[in-house]
Amino acid sequence: GACAGTWSGTLNQTGGLTSGITFTVDSSGVVTAFTGFAGPVAGKMFCQAGKTVARFVTALGPSDPYNQISLNGSRTGNSISGSFYIDNGAAVDGTFTLVKQ
Repeated sequence: GACAGTWSGTLNQTGGLTSGITFTVDSSGVVTAFTGFAGPVAGKMFCQAGKTVARFVTALGPSDPYNQISLNGSRTGNSISGSFYIDNGAAVDGTFTLVKQ
Protein backbone atom coordinates (compact mmCIF):
# COMPACT_ATOMS: atom_id res chain seq x y z
CA GLY A 1 0.00 0.00 0.00
CA ALA A 2 2.95 2.40 0.41
CA CYS A 3 3.08 2.99 -3.35
CA ALA A 4 -0.69 3.15 -3.90
CA GLY A 5 -1.84 6.02 -6.08
CA THR A 6 -1.23 7.56 -9.48
CA TRP A 7 2.35 8.36 -10.53
CA SER A 8 3.51 10.51 -13.47
CA GLY A 9 6.97 11.24 -14.76
CA THR A 10 9.63 10.53 -17.34
CA LEU A 11 12.12 7.89 -18.33
CA ASN A 12 15.26 9.57 -19.69
CA GLN A 13 17.28 7.05 -21.66
CA THR A 14 21.00 7.80 -21.73
CA GLY A 15 21.68 9.22 -25.22
CA GLY A 16 18.17 8.29 -26.36
CA LEU A 17 14.46 8.68 -25.84
CA THR A 18 12.62 10.58 -23.15
CA SER A 19 9.28 8.91 -22.49
CA GLY A 20 6.42 10.26 -20.41
CA ILE A 21 4.53 7.71 -18.33
CA THR A 22 1.55 7.72 -15.97
CA PHE A 23 0.34 4.71 -14.03
CA THR A 24 -1.87 3.77 -11.10
CA VAL A 25 -0.89 1.31 -8.37
CA ASP A 26 -3.45 -0.37 -6.10
CA SER A 27 -3.00 -1.19 -2.40
CA SER A 28 -1.42 -4.57 -3.30
CA GLY A 29 1.25 -2.98 -5.52
CA VAL A 30 -0.41 -4.06 -8.77
CA VAL A 31 -0.41 -1.61 -11.69
CA THR A 32 -4.06 -1.17 -12.68
CA ALA A 33 -3.65 1.45 -15.42
CA PHE A 34 -0.67 2.60 -17.50
CA THR A 35 -0.14 5.13 -20.30
CA GLY A 36 3.02 5.94 -22.19
CA PHE A 37 3.74 2.58 -23.86
CA ALA A 38 1.67 0.15 -25.91
CA GLY A 39 -0.84 -1.62 -23.74
CA PRO A 40 -1.96 -3.55 -22.04
CA VAL A 41 0.85 -3.09 -19.53
CA ALA A 42 1.18 -5.41 -16.54
CA GLY A 43 3.34 -4.66 -13.55
CA LYS A 44 3.96 -4.19 -9.86
CA MET A 45 5.57 -1.48 -7.73
CA PHE A 46 6.77 -1.68 -4.14
CA CYS A 47 8.00 0.99 -1.71
CA GLN A 48 9.66 0.24 1.61
CA ALA A 49 12.01 2.24 3.84
CA GLY A 50 12.52 4.89 1.17
CA LYS A 51 13.41 2.40 -1.58
CA THR A 52 11.25 1.68 -4.62
CA VAL A 53 11.29 -1.12 -7.17
CA ALA A 54 8.94 -1.64 -10.09
CA ARG A 55 8.66 -3.94 -13.08
CA PHE A 56 6.45 -3.49 -16.15
CA VAL A 57 5.81 -5.69 -19.17
CA THR A 58 4.34 -3.83 -22.15
CA ALA A 59 2.54 -5.03 -25.27
CA LEU A 60 5.54 -4.10 -27.42
CA GLY A 61 7.00 -7.15 -29.15
CA PRO A 62 9.94 -9.10 -27.75
CA SER A 63 12.32 -7.44 -30.21
CA ASP A 64 11.53 -3.99 -28.77
CA PRO A 65 13.78 -3.14 -25.80
CA TYR A 66 10.84 -1.40 -24.08
CA ASN A 67 8.85 -4.63 -23.79
CA GLN A 68 10.22 -4.93 -20.23
CA ILE A 69 11.04 -2.00 -17.94
CA SER A 70 12.44 -2.09 -14.40
CA LEU A 71 12.80 0.85 -12.00
CA ASN A 72 15.07 1.05 -8.97
CA GLY A 73 14.91 4.27 -6.99
CA SER A 74 14.59 6.23 -3.78
CA ARG A 75 11.40 7.82 -2.51
CA THR A 76 11.21 11.13 -0.71
CA GLY A 77 7.64 12.13 0.10
CA ASN A 78 5.64 12.06 -3.11
CA SER A 79 8.69 11.87 -5.42
CA ILE A 80 10.75 8.93 -6.65
CA SER A 81 13.94 9.09 -8.70
CA GLY A 82 16.54 6.57 -9.72
CA SER A 83 17.73 4.32 -12.51
CA PHE A 84 15.75 2.32 -15.04
CA TYR A 85 16.57 -0.77 -17.02
CA ILE A 86 14.99 -2.01 -20.25
CA ASP A 87 14.64 -5.53 -21.64
CA ASN A 88 17.18 -7.79 -19.91
CA GLY A 89 18.25 -5.29 -17.23
CA ALA A 90 21.95 -6.01 -17.64
CA ALA A 91 22.99 -2.35 -17.36
CA VAL A 92 21.48 0.99 -16.36
CA ASP A 93 19.72 2.45 -19.41
CA GLY A 94 18.85 5.85 -17.96
CA THR A 95 17.20 7.73 -15.14
CA PHE A 96 13.60 8.31 -14.12
CA THR A 97 11.62 10.73 -12.02
CA LEU A 98 8.06 10.21 -10.79
CA VAL A 99 5.66 12.35 -8.78
CA LYS A 100 2.56 11.03 -7.02
CA GLN A 101 -0.51 12.91 -8.21
